[in-house]
Amino acid sequence: MKKTYLLMFILPLLFAMGCKKETKPKETSIEVNFQESAPFLVPFDLNVLDSQITLETFSFETNTNSVLASKNSNKDLLEEAFIEYIRMNALAPDTLNFDFLKDIEVYMLADGLPEILGAYYYDIPKTKLRLLELETTKENMKEYLKKDAIQLKIKVTLREVLRQGSILKMDINFKGKTGLL
Repeated sequence: MKKTYLLMFILPLLFAMGCKKETKPKETSIEVNFQESAPFLVPFDLNVLDSQITLETFSFETNTNSVLASKNSNKDLLEEAFIEYIRMNALAPDTLNFDFLKDIEVYMLADGLPEILGAYYYDIPKTKLRLLELETTKENMKEYLKKDAIQLKIKVTLREVLRQGSILKMDINFKGKTGLL
């Protein structure tokens, strides 16, 4: 009987000592998004067909520090960043579509870094598309996003001559992973 009482006392004690509280591992990194949108003019005096030309180069501020500060991080902790998508929209005139383009390439440039191909669309179909989603490269863009500004250079090969100036809009989204403070 003493053994029974002893077991009743010791077994729960052993059981309690053997159980450890499961703790959730501390999160050390998170995913973040960086978005930018910019309209630009395609001049109508471009009449060089089947040759690659640079349409426009423009830049935007990355605002990486402010985006990451809101996530309890900073640009020094940015681990990786890739272009999730680049979309091109035909805005004006209302009849504009991408039939005039044969190919398009979007390059990234930043202070002290080389020009790098970020996205492209080759052999654009003549189907009156007003929205293009470009194929993105798998290049890690983290060093570009660490800079204060990124320049975008758009190179195209024309299939048709435009009869009037046209407005396109580019939407770009970067998806990254960053460490936490």
